[in-house]
Amino acid sequence: MRRLAATAIAVLAVTSLAVAARTAAAAPATGHYIVVLRDTAALRRAPANRIHRDHDYHHVLTGFSAALSPAELAALRTDPGVRYVVPDGAVHPDAGGPYRSDYGASEATGAGVTVYLADCHDESDVVRRVAPAAQIVPVPVCAGPESAVIAAIDEITRQHQGPSVLSLGLSAGPSRALDDAVAASVTAGVVPVVSAGGTTIAGGAGGSACGRSPGRSAAVITVGVDAVRDFGTCLTLFAGTPLVAAAAALYLEAHPTAPPAAVKAWLIANAATGVLHRLPTGTPNRVLNIRAADATGWRSPRVMERSI
Repeated sequence: MRRLAATAIAVLAVTSLAVAARTAAAAPATGHYIVVLRDTAALRRAPANRIHRDHDYHHVLTGFSAALSPAELAALRTDPGVRYVVPDGAVHPDAGGPYRSDYGASEATGAGVTVYLADCHDESDVVRRVAPAAQIVPVPVCAGPESAVIAAIDEITRQHQGPSVLSLGLSAGPSRALDDAVAASVTAGVVPVVSAGGTTIAGGAGGSACGRSPGRSAAVITVGVDAVRDFGTCLTLFAGTPLVAAAAALYLEAHPTAPPAAVKAWLIANAATGVLHRLPTGTPNRVLNIRAADATGWRSPRVMERSI
Protein backbone atom coordinates (compact mmCIF):
# COMPACT_ATOMS: atom_id res chain seq x y z
CA MET A 1 0.00 0.00 0.00
CA ARG A 2 2.83 2.39 0.88
CA ARG A 3 4.54 1.64 -2.45
CA LEU A 4 1.29 2.28 -4.34
CA ALA A 5 0.84 5.58 -2.53
CA ALA A 6 4.39 6.63 -3.35
CA THR A 7 3.86 5.70 -7.01
CA ALA A 8 0.64 7.70 -7.16
CA ILE A 9 2.38 10.72 -5.66
CA ALA A 10 5.20 10.42 -8.18
CA VAL A 11 2.74 10.21 -11.11
CA LEU A 12 0.89 13.30 -9.90
CA ALA A 13 4.18 15.12 -9.40
CA VAL A 14 5.39 14.31 -12.92
CA THR A 15 2.06 15.41 -14.39
CA SER A 16 2.05 18.77 -12.62
CA LEU A 17 5.72 19.36 -13.41
CA ALA A 18 5.07 18.59 -17.07
CA VAL A 19 2.35 21.25 -17.10
CA ALA A 20 4.67 23.73 -15.37
CA ALA A 21 7.45 23.12 -17.90
CA ARG A 22 5.31 22.69 -21.01
CA THR A 23 7.37 25.15 -23.08
CA ALA A 24 10.79 23.93 -21.92
CA ALA A 25 11.74 22.40 -25.26
CA ALA A 26 11.40 25.69 -27.12
CA ALA A 27 14.07 28.38 -27.13
CA PRO A 28 13.03 31.74 -25.66
CA ALA A 29 11.63 34.04 -28.32
CA THR A 30 12.83 37.57 -28.94
CA GLY A 31 10.71 39.94 -26.89
CA HIS A 32 10.05 37.37 -24.17
CA TYR A 33 10.61 38.48 -20.57
CA ILE A 34 10.47 37.39 -16.94
CA VAL A 35 8.67 39.91 -14.76
CA VAL A 36 9.18 39.84 -10.98
CA LEU A 37 6.66 41.73 -8.85
CA ARG A 38 6.77 43.14 -5.34
CA ASP A 39 3.53 41.40 -4.33
CA THR A 40 0.63 39.41 -5.76
CA ALA A 41 -1.60 42.50 -5.85
CA ALA A 42 0.33 43.71 -8.88
CA LEU A 43 -0.91 40.66 -10.83
CA ARG A 44 -4.50 41.83 -10.40
CA ARG A 45 -4.08 45.32 -11.77
CA ALA A 46 -2.96 46.94 -15.00
CA PRO A 47 -0.73 46.48 -16.84
CA ALA A 48 -0.02 42.92 -15.62
CA ASN A 49 -3.66 41.79 -15.65
CA ARG A 50 -4.00 42.72 -19.33
CA ILE A 51 -1.03 40.68 -20.53
CA HIS A 52 -1.22 37.12 -21.86
CA ARG A 53 1.14 35.30 -19.50
CA ASP A 54 2.95 32.01 -20.22
CA HIS A 55 3.81 31.15 -16.62
CA ASP A 56 2.73 32.58 -13.29
CA TYR A 57 5.10 32.21 -10.35
CA HIS A 58 3.82 32.10 -6.76
CA HIS A 59 6.31 30.18 -4.62
CA VAL A 60 9.89 31.05 -5.56
CA LEU A 61 9.09 34.35 -7.26
CA THR A 62 6.02 36.51 -7.43
CA GLY A 63 5.63 37.23 -11.10
CA PHE A 64 5.20 35.81 -14.56
CA SER A 65 6.76 35.33 -17.98
CA ALA A 66 5.29 36.70 -21.19
CA ALA A 67 5.95 37.98 -24.67
CA LEU A 68 5.76 41.76 -24.32
CA SER A 69 5.26 44.51 -26.83
CA PRO A 70 7.50 47.59 -26.50
CA ALA A 71 4.59 49.49 -24.95
CA GLU A 72 3.87 46.72 -22.42
CA LEU A 73 7.54 46.48 -21.53
CA ALA A 74 7.79 50.22 -20.94
CA ALA A 75 4.64 50.22 -18.79
CA LEU A 76 5.89 47.38 -16.61
CA ARG A 77 9.31 48.96 -16.12
CA THR A 78 7.69 52.10 -14.73
CA ASP A 79 5.12 50.26 -12.59
CA PRO A 80 5.99 50.69 -8.87
CA GLY A 81 4.67 47.18 -8.21
CA VAL A 82 7.38 45.64 -10.40
CA ARG A 83 10.74 44.72 -8.84
CA TYR A 84 12.50 44.02 -12.11
CA VAL A 85 12.03 42.84 -15.69
CA VAL A 86 14.70 40.75 -17.44
CA PRO A 87 14.89 39.07 -20.84
CA ASP A 88 14.06 35.37 -20.84
CA GLY A 89 17.39 33.64 -21.44
CA ALA A 90 18.24 30.12 -22.55
CA VAL A 91 19.30 27.14 -20.43
CA HIS A 92 21.57 24.37 -21.69
CA PRO A 93 22.18 20.80 -20.47
CA ASP A 94 25.52 19.65 -19.09
CA ALA A 95 27.47 16.80 -20.65
CA GLY A 96 26.09 14.10 -18.38
CA GLY A 97 27.84 10.75 -17.82
CA PRO A 98 29.36 8.26 -18.06
CA TYR A 99 30.55 8.43 -14.48
CA ARG A 100 32.86 6.10 -12.62
CA SER A 101 30.97 3.75 -10.32
CA ASP A 102 33.62 2.75 -7.79
CA TYR A 103 31.63 4.12 -4.87
CA GLY A 104 31.35 0.84 -2.95
CA ALA A 105 28.35 -0.46 -1.04
CA SER A 106 26.27 1.61 1.32
CA GLU A 107 23.88 0.64 4.05
CA ALA A 108 22.13 3.96 3.54
CA THR A 109 19.48 3.90 0.81
CA GLY A 110 18.01 7.40 0.67
CA ALA A 111 14.72 6.16 2.14
CA GLY A 112 12.27 8.95 2.87
CA VAL A 113 14.00 11.42 0.55
CA THR A 114 12.65 12.75 -2.75
CA VAL A 115 15.06 13.51 -5.58
CA TYR A 116 13.70 15.77 -8.32
CA LEU A 117 15.77 14.94 -11.37
CA ALA A 118 16.00 17.64 -14.04
CA ASP A 119 18.38 16.67 -16.83
CA CYS A 120 18.45 15.74 -20.51
CA HIS A 121 20.09 12.35 -20.06
CA ASP A 122 17.59 10.32 -17.96
CA GLU A 123 20.11 9.68 -15.21
CA SER A 124 17.65 8.14 -12.78
CA ASP A 125 19.69 4.92 -12.90
CA VAL A 126 22.68 6.83 -11.53
CA VAL A 127 20.63 7.99 -8.56
CA ARG A 128 19.17 4.52 -7.99
CA ARG A 129 22.60 2.89 -7.84
CA VAL A 130 23.60 5.15 -4.96
CA ALA A 131 20.25 5.82 -3.25
CA PRO A 132 17.98 2.92 -4.30
CA ALA A 133 15.16 3.77 -1.89
CA ALA A 134 14.93 7.47 -2.74
CA GLN A 135 11.75 8.60 -4.46
CA ILE A 136 12.82 9.87 -7.90
CA VAL A 137 10.60 12.41 -9.63
CA PRO A 138 11.62 13.21 -13.23
CA VAL A 139 11.38 16.90 -14.10
CA PRO A 140 10.60 17.35 -17.82
CA VAL A 141 12.88 20.30 -18.56
CA CYS A 142 15.86 20.33 -20.88
CA ALA A 143 17.33 22.94 -23.20
CA GLY A 144 14.94 25.87 -23.55
CA PRO A 145 13.87 29.10 -21.86
CA GLU A 146 14.74 30.06 -18.29
CA SER A 147 11.07 30.87 -17.71
CA ALA A 148 10.10 27.19 -18.05
CA VAL A 149 12.86 26.05 -15.69
CA ILE A 150 11.73 28.62 -13.12
CA ALA A 151 8.17 27.33 -13.52
CA ALA A 152 9.37 23.82 -12.75
CA ILE A 153 11.33 25.01 -9.69
CA ASP A 154 8.24 26.93 -8.57
CA GLU A 155 6.14 23.75 -8.80
CA ILE A 156 8.77 21.62 -7.04
CA THR A 157 8.88 24.13 -4.20
CA ARG A 158 5.09 24.10 -3.95
CA GLN A 159 4.70 20.34 -3.88
CA HIS A 160 7.76 19.09 -1.98
CA GLN A 161 7.23 17.48 1.40
CA GLY A 162 9.93 16.24 3.72
CA PRO A 163 13.62 16.08 2.77
CA SER A 164 14.01 16.90 -0.92
CA VAL A 165 16.87 17.32 -3.38
CA LEU A 166 16.78 19.02 -6.77
CA SER A 167 19.32 17.66 -9.27
CA LEU A 168 19.56 20.32 -11.97
CA GLY A 169 21.85 19.27 -14.81
CA LEU A 170 21.31 22.57 -16.57
CA SER A 171 22.78 26.05 -16.53
CA ALA A 172 22.34 29.47 -18.06
CA GLY A 173 24.31 32.65 -18.39
CA PRO A 174 24.12 35.08 -15.46
CA SER A 175 20.44 35.32 -14.55
CA ARG A 176 19.02 37.29 -11.65
CA ALA A 177 15.62 35.62 -11.97
CA LEU A 178 16.98 32.06 -12.03
CA ASP A 179 19.32 32.78 -9.10
CA ASP A 180 16.46 34.30 -7.09
CA ALA A 181 14.17 31.36 -7.84
CA VAL A 182 16.71 28.77 -6.69
CA ALA A 183 17.56 30.82 -3.59
CA ALA A 184 13.88 30.92 -2.62
CA SER A 185 13.62 27.16 -3.12
CA VAL A 186 16.60 26.75 -0.78
CA THR A 187 14.84 28.88 1.82
CA ALA A 188 11.86 26.52 1.50
CA GLY A 189 14.16 23.58 2.32
CA VAL A 190 14.96 22.08 -1.10
CA VAL A 191 18.63 21.05 -1.48
CA PRO A 192 19.84 22.31 -4.89
CA VAL A 193 22.57 20.32 -6.68
CA VAL A 194 23.35 22.14 -9.92
CA SER A 195 25.69 21.90 -12.88
CA ALA A 196 28.79 24.09 -12.93
CA GLY A 197 27.94 24.70 -16.57
CA GLY A 198 31.34 24.55 -18.22
CA THR A 199 30.36 21.65 -20.48
CA THR A 200 27.30 23.56 -21.71
CA ILE A 201 29.34 26.32 -23.34
CA ALA A 202 29.71 26.05 -27.10
CA GLY A 203 33.14 25.40 -28.54
CA GLY A 204 34.34 23.12 -25.76
CA ALA A 205 36.47 25.76 -24.03
CA GLY A 206 34.48 25.58 -20.81
CA GLY A 207 33.97 28.45 -18.42
CA SER A 208 33.95 29.58 -14.82
CA ALA A 209 31.06 28.43 -12.67
CA CYS A 210 30.97 31.99 -11.36
CA GLY A 211 29.70 33.09 -14.77
CA ARG A 212 26.81 30.61 -14.88
CA SER A 213 23.42 30.56 -13.15
CA PRO A 214 22.42 29.18 -10.78
CA GLY A 215 25.86 27.67 -10.12
CA ARG A 216 27.38 31.03 -9.22
CA SER A 217 25.17 31.27 -6.13
CA ALA A 218 26.70 30.45 -2.75
CA ALA A 219 23.38 28.88 -1.72
CA VAL A 220 23.68 25.93 -4.14
CA ILE A 221 25.91 22.86 -4.44
CA THR A 222 27.76 23.47 -7.72
CA VAL A 223 29.09 20.31 -9.37
CA GLY A 224 31.74 19.97 -12.03
CA VAL A 225 31.78 16.97 -14.36
CA ASP A 226 34.92 17.84 -16.32
CA ALA A 227 38.12 19.05 -14.67
CA VAL A 228 39.17 20.84 -17.87
CA ARG A 229 36.00 22.71 -18.76
CA ASP A 230 34.48 23.22 -15.28
CA PHE A 231 36.41 25.54 -13.00
CA GLY A 232 36.20 28.58 -10.74
CA THR A 233 35.91 29.47 -7.08
CA CYS A 234 32.12 29.02 -7.16
CA LEU A 235 32.48 25.28 -7.82
CA THR A 236 31.76 23.07 -4.79
CA LEU A 237 33.19 19.71 -5.90
CA PHE A 238 33.60 17.33 -8.84
CA ALA A 239 31.58 14.18 -9.61
CA GLY A 240 28.31 14.45 -11.50
CA THR A 241 25.08 16.24 -10.61
CA PRO A 242 22.96 13.07 -10.12
CA LEU A 243 25.72 11.41 -8.07
CA VAL A 244 25.95 14.34 -5.68
CA ALA A 245 22.15 14.52 -5.46
CA ALA A 246 22.09 10.83 -4.49
CA ALA A 247 24.81 11.42 -1.88
CA ALA A 248 22.73 14.26 -0.46
CA ALA A 249 19.78 11.86 -0.24
CA LEU A 250 21.88 9.43 1.82
CA TYR A 251 22.80 12.21 4.23
CA LEU A 252 19.18 13.39 4.48
CA GLU A 253 18.00 9.87 5.25
CA ALA A 254 20.02 10.05 8.48
CA HIS A 255 19.40 13.80 9.00
CA PRO A 256 15.93 14.50 7.54
CA THR A 257 15.61 17.97 9.07
CA ALA A 258 19.06 19.18 7.99
CA PRO A 259 18.90 22.48 6.09
CA PRO A 260 20.47 22.76 2.63
CA ALA A 261 23.50 24.60 4.03
CA ALA A 262 24.26 21.67 6.35
CA VAL A 263 24.12 19.20 3.44
CA LYS A 264 26.55 21.35 1.45
CA ALA A 265 28.87 21.66 4.46
CA TRP A 266 28.85 17.87 4.93
CA LEU A 267 29.72 17.23 1.29
CA ILE A 268 32.61 19.70 1.47
CA ALA A 269 33.92 18.38 4.80
CA ASN A 270 33.89 14.77 3.57
CA ALA A 271 35.19 15.36 0.02
CA ALA A 272 38.38 13.68 -1.15
CA THR A 273 40.99 16.39 -1.75
CA GLY A 274 44.04 16.57 -3.97
CA VAL A 275 42.69 13.90 -6.36
CA LEU A 276 42.67 16.01 -9.53
CA HIS A 277 45.68 17.60 -11.22
CA ARG A 278 46.39 20.79 -13.14
CA LEU A 279 43.26 22.56 -11.98
CA PRO A 280 43.11 26.31 -12.60
CA THR A 281 44.07 28.48 -9.65
CA GLY A 282 41.17 28.92 -7.25
CA THR A 283 39.23 25.84 -8.35
CA PRO A 284 38.52 23.64 -5.30
CA ASN A 285 40.30 20.28 -5.64
CA ARG A 286 37.47 18.23 -4.19
CA VAL A 287 35.86 15.02 -5.44
CA LEU A 288 32.68 13.50 -4.06
CA ASN A 289 33.38 11.06 -1.24
CA ILE A 290 30.47 8.90 -0.06
CA ARG A 291 30.46 7.23 3.32
CA ALA A 292 27.88 4.61 4.25
CA ALA A 293 25.50 5.47 7.07
CA ASP A 294 24.70 3.07 9.87
CA ALA A 295 23.92 3.27 13.55
CA THR A 296 27.47 4.37 14.38
CA GLY A 297 27.71 7.13 11.80
CA TRP A 298 29.56 7.56 8.52
CA ARG A 299 32.24 5.09 7.53
CA SER A 300 34.22 3.50 4.67
CA PRO A 301 34.93 6.46 2.36
CA ARG A 302 35.11 5.69 -1.33
CA VAL A 303 35.87 8.19 -4.07
CA MET A 304 33.65 8.77 -7.08
CA GLU A 305 34.63 10.90 -10.05
CA ARG A 306 34.00 11.12 -13.73
CA SER A 307 36.60 9.59 -15.99
CA ILE A 308 38.58 12.52 -17.35
